[in-house]
Amino acid sequence: MDMFWWNVVGIEAPVVVIGAITATILGLRSRNRRHTNEYDA
Repeated sequence: MDMFWWNVVGIEAPVVVIGAITATILGLRSRNRRHTNEYDA
C-alpha cells in the first residue's frame, strides 16, 4: 500500500509543480499588464 501511494505521488508531483509554475507565470503576466495600464492612465 505504501509503494502504491509513493507511485501516485511520484506521478502527480511533476504535474502539480508544472501547473503551479504555469499558474504563477500567468498570474504575474496579468498582474504586470494591469500595473502598466494603471501607470499609462
